[in-house]
Amino acid sequence: MLETDFFILTARRTPSSCLLDTDVGDPPLSPPAEGDPVQSEWPKSVGFRMSDSDPGLVVPDFINNAFRFLMVSPRAKAHLEKSLQQPTEYLQFAVIDHKGRKLKEPHFVVNIVGRLDCADAKTSKGDPDSMNPGWFDYYEELHLDVKKIPAGTRIFRLGTRPCLILVHRSLKDELETEKFTGAGFVPMGGPEE
Repeated sequence: MLETDFFILTARRTPSSCLLDTDVGDPPLSPPAEGDPVQSEWPKSVGFRMSDSDPGLVVPDFINNAFRFLMVSPRAKAHLEKSLQQPTEYLQFAVIDHKGRKLKEPHFVVNIVGRLDCADAKTSKGDPDSMNPGWFDYYEELHLDVKKIPAGTRIFRLGTRPCLILVHRSLKDELETEKFTGAGFVPMGGPEE
């Protein structure tokens, strides 16, 4: 495996796509952005509202949001359920449009459970997290120690910045071939966004 085989998975913005930035109903007590299991605590009536400051209406397969969650459409969820082997939670939520109406189709937060400590501390550069020793608030330059990544790994949370989800080229290629909307891929060696 090479470092160039991995990418940061992001949700790309387009002028027509929405941004979810407000939780509605019962907000989650434990946010699924750090790799801890939260299924048992996830509220049944949670929703996320489209931003009032952003006019986009289209809900893509990979949804940009202010929470740093991996939010996906039912179509993307079905593909990930078939493709991923590691522990993963699919946490249902409702998308609320600009007028306060709930979309009929449920969407999902994908919680990749666990973290993989594989950032190369010698070559990566970033801002340390003052609240969590050993973690980073941001990477200006992210490099991986691929020897620490188990063979066959297709997706994982970065141990030193758990809100970052990295994917192997094989999963990236699948998502691109299937034309999932909103999925973005940031290569290693540069800034995280």
